[in-house]
Amino acid sequence: MENEKQKSRGGIHYAWWILVACCFLQAIGVGLVNNTASLFVVPVTTELGFDRAPYSIWLTVKSLVVVVMTPIAMKLFAKYGIKKLLCVGIIVNAGMYALLALGQDLWLWYTVGVISGIAASFIHVVPSAILLNRWFTERLGFATGVAAACSGLGGALFNPIIGAIISSFGWRGGYLGTAIIAVVLTLPFALLVVKDKPADIGLASYGAEKAAAAAQTAAAAVDERGVTKESAYRNPAFYLLIFFTLLISCTAAITQHIGAYVLDIGLAMTFAAMISSILMIAMAVGKIILGILNDKIGIKASATLYVAILVIGIFIFASVGANVPLVAVGIVLIGMGISLVTVQPPVATAKIYGKKYYAEIYSFIGMMVTGGNAVFVTVLGFIYDTTQSYLVGFYVLAGMAVLALVCYLIAMAASKNLKWE
Repeated sequence: MENEKQKSRGGIHYAWWILVACCFLQAIGVGLVNNTASLFVVPVTTELGFDRAPYSIWLTVKSLVVVVMTPIAMKLFAKYGIKKLLCVGIIVNAGMYALLALGQDLWLWYTVGVISGIAASFIHVVPSAILLNRWFTERLGFATGVAAACSGLGGALFNPIIGAIISSFGWRGGYLGTAIIAVVLTLPFALLVVKDKPADIGLASYGAEKAAAAAQTAAAAVDERGVTKESAYRNPAFYLLIFFTLLISCTAAITQHIGAYVLDIGLAMTFAAMISSILMIAMAVGKIILGILNDKIGIKASATLYVAILVIGIFIFASVGANVPLVAVGIVLIGMGISLVTVQPPVATAKIYGKKYYAEIYSFIGMMVTGGNAVFVTVLGFIYDTTQSYLVGFYVLAGMAVLALVCYLIAMAASKNLKWE
């Protein structure tokens, strides 16, 4: 009887509650905290007299710190568990954003960039990847897509909310509001819902029983099978998957410059704001669909389809000028294509290497999820300053997406030689 109580809440497997928790971590950690950052640029720099480039550096610093911290976070989660570190990360990150409400000098933003980057590595992408891999044997792709989609939905929801707070209470109120919302909407899930492993409450992962029956073996054995770290590191698939993740992450940098490009081609600020919401919604929907496709048609066909969508979207967006309907079409396709950045690396890692050493293997791959984006945001700005146009940068990104797909497909072929234990 006790096991049945543990197995479900409201008659469903507890894995789905873990997915709900991961959805909130993504919606707040990425959608609220990261995706509203552009709203603060003008009011902060105008009031305090900063140039925009030096001010924006703190966001790059934060992203790069997340890159460096990803493998460390993976190891610490494996050693100490997820719940405690997750709670500390949420509190520290929120505290840093509240501190920005008192900001006067740039050094504070840079300091917050470092500390909040460390905290952020324990909040959204890393713990979600670990939790979903542990809790889902069946429908892992769908669960990953839904959780990742919430980052876009969070951005679409919280951009107008934080914008309204800034309009009414200034940018200091905006930072304080961000901190309060982040704590209120994530800490309860971290404390009350998150469980490290199914075995902690006497369960197998969702779908493990079915997989075990098909394999005529124990569910626990199905849960723990995988490629050893040594075998993974000796196979070229590991390095190709890292390179794929780095390259496809670079394409996400386009999202930070879309608003500026829309204004450059003569469209209104109101349309630029609307385009940002369309982009976020397209990313959210694209992630859910990609998750389903990964389960239905496989991770190779899904990635190929989405790279094609991304490349077509970039070419449409960059070539139609101020044609509003086609600009919107291009944005929708770009948003869907960029879904690859957060969905495909963790799903591909789980499919190729299994669960046994997932955290250790993914720690290196996961570093690249934000790494390419963090660097290429600046590169796109440099290309614009040099050529007075974003077009060269956009076409470079399209080429990088194609190269990423080549690396991915070769990785899939190389991974066939790996043996699970």
